[in-house]
Amino acid sequence: MVFGPDERAQSTLVGFILLFGILTIAFSSYQAVVVPNQNAEVEFNHFQDIQNDFTEFRSTLVNSVGSNEERAVTFRLGTQYPARLLALNPPPVSGQLETTNAGEVEVMAGGTNIAGEVCEAETPTTKSLRYTPNYNEFGSPRAVSYENKFVAREFRDGNVYDEQQLIREPADEPPRIDLLLLNGSVSRASQESYSFNINASGQNETTGTRNVDTITIPSQYSAEEWNTTILGDRADSVTKSGGRVTIDLRDDEYRVSCAVAGLNTAPQFGPSSGEDESPGGPSDDVNLQDIRLNGVESLDEKSGEVELLFTNNNNLTAIEEARINFYQTGSPGRGNGNNPPDSAKISDSMNGNSGMLTVGGGFETVNPSIEFAANDESTVWLDFDKKIENRDWFVITLQFDGVGTRQYFVSLRDDTN
Repeated sequence: MVFGPDERAQSTLVGFILLFGILTIAFSSYQAVVVPNQNAEVEFNHFQDIQNDFTEFRSTLVNSVGSNEERAVTFRLGTQYPARLLALNPPPVSGQLETTNAGEVEVMAGGTNIAGEVCEAETPTTKSLRYTPNYNEFGSPRAVSYENKFVAREFRDGNVYDEQQLIREPADEPPRIDLLLLNGSVSRASQESYSFNINASGQNETTGTRNVDTITIPSQYSAEEWNTTILGDRADSVTKSGGRVTIDLRDDEYRVSCAVAGLNTAPQFGPSSGEDESPGGPSDDVNLQDIRLNGVESLDEKSGEVELLFTNNNNLTAIEEARINFYQTGSPGRGNGNNPPDSAKISDSMNGNSGMLTVGGGFETVNPSIEFAANDESTVWLDFDKKIENRDWFVITLQFDGVGTRQYFVSLRDDTN
């Protein structure tokens, strides 16, 4: 008997190859189509989150003005894709949050720049805060930004702006120009959330209205966008040069206000907060706005001694009470880290003693009082009970001779002395 070759296994092999091919095509389609679509949805949801973070940032920024309180904000810089058993994901979403370069601010009224007067600075400057995502699939958004009291969302086919609050026309009131300037620096690229603090000054406002011709401010956006979209009909024309826009205002008489907020630092300049001032305010003989902190004259990190230099453009006055509202240390792991001083002696000389101030405590009597001579410079010495470093900053409030109080933000950084 002659037997032929057994071909029964061939059909099984062909079936396996066909099934393997079908599974390979299905998996390839899943990897090429389904996974990107699902990841694009994750990125879209994250972009909604970061927009909400910027909206919350603007609200916190505005509400912090004059509060004497440090406010914290958080930005969700990245997100994770869902875990997959077989399919592959690209790297997690990350983003860059950073402040732009500072630019000068001008408010021209009758040929005079009144920005320095209102903002209490020789040269007021401001920055923008900008987030740039690093998405793998959701390609439409380019950035989200805050500048000049509005939030902007940038897309490949155009930008979307929240309602601006820089120039307003309240009902039954004169038009307003409300400057809210940013200083300090933020720069972080991450897949995680990032938090920092806002420390705002008080708000200063012109007495009555001023005949304002133009405003010049730094901006990332074009003159056309300002003229047609951001401001609407609130300006006659807008031009741009050197990263700044000049707004030719439609009306003449405006009330002008200014406040300054420091990001992760004290404001570098700006009006003091009036929250701690006595109800009657300063007397006619002494204008507290003319008692200015020039900066840190000397600093001994090991001994904890700080010499502050003030200029008094008033009559003779004296510090009768003082308090240290808040002390912020440098980065954790450096110097005193998260271990701030608990107290400090205050005096008018290196080895003097006019009282002990508790950090975060109430007002303490300064005895003997520290005199500020008329139209002259004076010094105040603080001797902290712990080591300090030039990354620290603190807030001190001084009661002057019964006429009122003024709060000062003191930065110990070398480049701000």
